[in-house]
Amino acid sequence: SYIVNTAGKYFFEFEQLLKDAGLGSSISGWSDFYVHGMTANGNTVYGSATNPAGLDEGFIVQFPADYLRNLPVPPLPVITSDLEVSGIVGQPFVYQIVATNDPSYFYFDPSFVPGLDFDSDTGIISGTPMEVGDYVQSIYATNSNGYDREVLTIHIAAAPAAKLLNISTRLRVLTEDNVLIGGFIITGDEPKEVILRAIGPSLISFGISDALVDPIIELYEPDGTVITNDDWKDSQQTEIEATGLQPTDDRESALIANLDPGSYTAIVSGKNGGMGVGLIEAYDLGQTANSKLANISTRGFVDTGDNVLIGGLIVGSSAQVIVRAIGPSLDAVGLAGALQDPVLEIHNPDGSILASNDDWKETQETEIEASGFAPGDDRESVIIATLPANGYTAIVRGKNETTGVGLVEVYNID
Repeated sequence: SYIVNTAGKYFFEFEQLLKDAGLGSSISGWSDFYVHGMTANGNTVYGSATNPAGLDEGFIVQFPADYLRNLPVPPLPVITSDLEVSGIVGQPFVYQIVATNDPSYFYFDPSFVPGLDFDSDTGIISGTPMEVGDYVQSIYATNSNGYDREVLTIHIAAAPAAKLLNISTRLRVLTEDNVLIGGFIITGDEPKEVILRAIGPSLISFGISDALVDPIIELYEPDGTVITNDDWKDSQQTEIEATGLQPTDDRESALIANLDPGSYTAIVSGKNGGMGVGLIEAYDLGQTANSKLANISTRGFVDTGDNVLIGGLIVGSSAQVIVRAIGPSLDAVGLAGALQDPVLEIHNPDGSILASNDDWKETQETEIEASGFAPGDDRESVIIATLPANGYTAIVRGKNETTGVGLVEVYNID
């Protein structure tokens, strides 16, 4: 049985309560007390119990005035966790009911929220929500003295459009056709603001001794317009600093552009024919625009050791991507010295290999052909993967330590 008052709800052992009130001798031999009700003034309780003869018998107990009202409230649970939380369809959801005073049992009915489960021992609501909606349910935390009840509202929103927020590629920048060439495609019906960076000297602090000392970046627009930057402080310094993405070395290059949907090419070369390891990066600054980076690719000379082609990408929300490593097909477009047998790996943020591929028909052949992104040569590599929001690395190297010009491509196919 329980008593309701302004402090909440708590349990008591009725037989012990009678003994505490000085009625122990009156109930000697009685058991199985069950309270049916209480009078309006809160002083009289009635119910049934088993008498010493083993028969059910009604009882009425008259307590002193306000005796029950003035009972000390035992330590009750108090729910302290947030009572309004949000989740996204198709993405993992975790919420824990948290309460004071050592609750031993929790309650929530997950059946009203498709895709969620509940652990009554820990108070954890978890799973993958399946439907958009606002779900309002009672939650409880209980200990041996009583319980607390609150109302929890769970807002489940639709999954945001899959986004690639950043792409970067590192390789050894040579001269002429073997500079670092990056391409990207913007799809949608609104312009997208991006920042492009060419990094070189900063790489020395990461242990790269032969970094490109003075990179230059050029952005080629579809209409033939070319935007160039040598040292990033030469132009747009205030705008670049406002993004928080300014390079750490004045010799490095950066530019901000508001680009209409279309295809673009960015080229990183060394000033005065300089060579060394360089990094090209593109960041999406217009994430709310109705447009997205749908494809990003980088072409350059794939060497061995630390000078293989290393591409990084940041996924802003779960996205299905195709990553391709192209080599032999470049011969068909007149590019001499193409990498003849590329090998592709995708690494998780912790550096472990998420997926790898040598010849694309070895794995996922059916899915790759259905996507329309099958390479033109069987020796080229392709991986299809659904990537949760995080950062990833794609590495392209030549099989058996071979070298040559290679191309890494990332397509957002959602």
